[in-house]
Amino acid sequence: MNPYVLYRMQQQPQLMRQHQTELTVEGKGLIEVEPDIAIITLGAVTEGEDIEEVQMRNEEIMENIVGSIKEYGIKSEDIQTVQYDIYPKYDYVDGKQTLRGYEVSNVIEFRLRDLNKDDDVIRSAVAAGANIQLGIIFTVSEPEKYYNLALNQALVNGRQKAKEMADTIGVTLIPVPVHVIEKSTYMGEVRTARASTLMEAGSIQAGTIDVTAAVEEKFKLME
Repeated sequence: MNPYVLYRMQQQPQLMRQHQTELTVEGKGLIEVEPDIAIITLGAVTEGEDIEEVQMRNEEIMENIVGSIKEYGIKSEDIQTVQYDIYPKYDYVDGKQTLRGYEVSNVIEFRLRDLNKDDDVIRSAVAAGANIQLGIIFTVSEPEKYYNLALNQALVNGRQKAKEMADTIGVTLIPVPVHVIEKSTYMGEVRTARASTLMEAGSIQAGTIDVTAAVEEKFKLME
């Protein structure tokens, strides 16, 4: 008999006993992080009959607002205009439209890196003339670092799931996955829910931010 054929015949029972199957699991990771940045959005709206006068008054108020928040160490590069609008205001009498004046709104967004000062900064801005208060958002300065930690946790979680399932059904898990898919997406910045108003700033609590990640892992099983 051909030695090669004989070798194949001798190996077949062992190959059958070591038949490989696959197991696919999803791993999840969660990291709770204390925010270290507050993103505050506020501004001023002014009204009047003369557009130039309304714009000038609005500009003066915004200069006062920016000056007030800079007193708390906020740098110019952390302040940006996010909205500037001019609206004509009309009255309607007997079906006729009459121009009453203009409304100018100017909104800025700035980053506060000392969360112990958030109440004071907001109160100072309101005292300086801020009457548009859109909210406050808490975030972290290094979101990618925390996402990577959550991603590593997801990989470990998936492997643990696969090991427990393999033990339950009585097979051996090959611990190195043969295929991994990142199911979650790194968004670039992690934020909490927006607070609806800044007038209640004293009651705002930063809390913690949940950074999550998910992966799909495929493992080989040895029966």
